[in-house]
Amino acid sequence: MRVSSLSIIYDLVQQRVTAQYERINSLDTKAGFVLGSATLLTGGISALQQVAITTMTDLNSKDPSTVAQWKIGIGGASLLAVLFYLVLVFASIQAYKIRKYNALSRVRTLIDKYYENEEVDTKEVLVDTLATLVEENDQIIDRKALWTQRAISCLMIEAILLAILTMLQLALGLQP
Repeated sequence: MRVSSLSIIYDLVQQRVTAQYERINSLDTKAGFVLGSATLLTGGISALQQVAITTMTDLNSKDPSTVAQWKIGIGGASLLAVLFYLVLVFASIQAYKIRKYNALSRVRTLIDKYYENEEVDTKEVLVDTLATLVEENDQIIDRKALWTQRAISCLMIEAILLAILTMLQLALGLQP
C-alpha cells in the first residue's frame, strides 16, 4: 500500500469509527425518548379509560346495551394500548441494552506490539484491523437500529390508540 493513500485511508477509517459511536449514542437517545413517551401515553390512555368508564356507568341506567358496547370498545382499545406498550418496552430494552462492540486491543498491547515498528507498517495493520471492526460493529448497530425502529412503530400505534380513545369519548359527549 502506498504511504500517501495509507494516511488518507487511515483518517477515513478513524472518521468512520467516530461516526459509529455517534450513531450508537443517537440510537440510545431515541430508545430512551420512545420509552419515556410511551409511558406518558399509556398513563394518558389509562386516565381516559377510567373517566370514560366512570361516566358511562352513570349513563348505564338510560341505555345499558349501548353503554356496554362502548365499554367493550374503550376497554379493547385500552388493552391494545397496554399490549403495544409492553412490546415497545421490550423493543426499547433490546435497542438500549449494553452491547459488546468490537474494539482495538488494550493500549498496553498496542504499545508492546507496535512501538518499535515503522509508522507506515503500524498504520497498515491498524487500517486493516479497524476496517474489520467497523464492518462487524455495523451489524451490531444495525440490529440496535432495527429494535429502535420497532419501538418507534409501537409508539405511533399507541398514539393512534390514544387518539381513538379520545374520539370515542368525544362521540359519547364526554370531556377528555
